[in-house]
Amino acid sequence: MAKHKGYTVAEGPMGFSVEGSSGRVKVNISLRDAHWVLEDELGMHQEKFGFFEVTKLAKEAAKYSLEYCVCKVVNPEIQQISKDNTVFILSKFLCKVFSTQLKRLKTKIDPTILDVQRTIFTSSMGCGKVAMDSKFYTTASKYLLSDILKYRPAAVATRYLGEPLALDYFSVEESDLDLVDVEESYRKFLVKGLGEENLYNEFDRNQWRNFYQCVPYEQRVPLPFGRCVELLENWKLLYSPDRTTYTALNKTLMNCPAVSARLLLKLREGFLSRPIFNRIELMLNIECALLIRHKKVLSQSTETEICKALKILRSATHNALSTRSANSISYLVGYINDYRADFQGRLVELVRRSVRWHREQALTKKEDAIKLHGDKPAAIPPIPLPESNEKLKVRFLDTVAAIASEGEEMKHCIATYIDKALSGDSYLFHIDHLETGQVASVEVDRFGRVIQSQGPANFINTAAKQGESFLKEWGQKIVANHPDDIFDSPF
Repeated sequence: MAKHKGYTVAEGPMGFSVEGSSGRVKVNISLRDAHWVLEDELGMHQEKFGFFEVTKLAKEAAKYSLEYCVCKVVNPEIQQISKDNTVFILSKFLCKVFSTQLKRLKTKIDPTILDVQRTIFTSSMGCGKVAMDSKFYTTASKYLLSDILKYRPAAVATRYLGEPLALDYFSVEESDLDLVDVEESYRKFLVKGLGEENLYNEFDRNQWRNFYQCVPYEQRVPLPFGRCVELLENWKLLYSPDRTTYTALNKTLMNCPAVSARLLLKLREGFLSRPIFNRIELMLNIECALLIRHKKVLSQSTETEICKALKILRSATHNALSTRSANSISYLVGYINDYRADFQGRLVELVRRSVRWHREQALTKKEDAIKLHGDKPAAIPPIPLPESNEKLKVRFLDTVAAIASEGEEMKHCIATYIDKALSGDSYLFHIDHLETGQVASVEVDRFGRVIQSQGPANFINTAAKQGESFLKEWGQKIVANHPDDIFDSPF
């Protein structure tokens, strides 16, 4: 028995329960062959968790316990803050309890299952539906289980292949999905977003990938369990753009540097030109996979060159760029990709030229832009413009003059995107962060994705970060309200 501010933990032979004082819901955690099962005493919730997902399990258990607790605070905002704080404090206590219970009960868990889930959790901070199914350990070959324990990319693939976003992460083909399920989920998505009149819209099976990708995460149909296991038997192919093996990829995966799971999931976006065993070089190669310009220069860069390039860019933009950060590498790639001249040299010189080019573009005068383009109106987004709130003032740059003025004031190259703004390929915004007084410019593409968000002189400040988050949420409504646009998507 253990207690914490009115909570009692009662141990059982195959699990335990957490019970609070009056008004708190009792939650039960039971041990199964390959997962925990969390359920409340009212039968309203039931959820599975991997054996090592202790933090996630504790947070959900705290939420269930407090869900029906009546708070005495009248103000709804204060009430929510109070509840969130209580959940946080309780989940910290439950984390320690669940870790203790795992140690107590792990002798009843199959050692192979425990080892596999530990490796997957270490690799991706999660477990995934496939590894939480006891059938996986009897269906999968011994070679697959051995690969998961030995190779981090195999563990990451096992973690994410059973998720609804597997199509975005891996090379999934038409034969992997039941297109009847895909069509059904898409029709539900259309009806929810646009109304019953879209129920009978024709479903083009040749465009199944575009249909599937526009459906929100929670409405997608994941890959069938059996197909997941089949694909994992040849897990290296999941990281190949066309699901064919090639030497550079195989050698990289078998000797994979310690990059994040998020970056590994982007490997299938392009082919590696060479085996890569260096972490920084692999990060750069993954980030530049979809580039049209300067891809060859970037893909052949060494660690020394990348470090020097980041140092030059850090000095030019005053951003805190680091070789440890994937976001810094991504920023470097995006900054270089803006530079449109042909270049055949090495990375360091390319960065220097890019810095000079950005400075020159920042000097573009409003009068010159109007003379070149005329003071034409920018294309209007297909959904209502975002409204400002108490934290952010959002202004759509609706004319050539407004975009050029933004470039002059912010001292960056937003004026080079005038053509895209006129054609509707980009929507450009100015952000004022009212609390700090900081400003930023944000580009959203025609599919609602935030392409870049930067402050003066390409500096990444609070306004840039908050503006990106705000417009990312707004942009999600573009495809939901205009699904026909997805067929022009390059993805």
